[in-house]
Amino acid sequence: MPSRVFSATTFPPIKTKSDLDEQRKEVVVKVSREKYTKPVEFVEKKIIEFNKKVIEEEKKFKIQAEEYKQKKKDEQKMKNEEERRK
Repeated sequence: MPSRVFSATTFPPIKTKSDLDEQRKEVVVKVSREKYTKPVEFVEKKIIEFNKKVIEEEKKFKIQAEEYKQKKKDEQKMKNEEERRK
């Protein structure tokens, strides 16, 4: 009976001390927080400022849209009146 063509097996990964891994993780998280985080109050203030700008822009857009619709209605009304006069 012939043997299998390829029958290699692999070894499991080399184990490291989990305590060292956990310590490294904690150091990375701590340094990352120190470097990249901002105070909650600062972030909340920025979010509120951004939302105010968005709300104001939406209001302006709605006003412009209503003005445009009214202008188109008026133009159509004028066009209809001119056609009736002919």
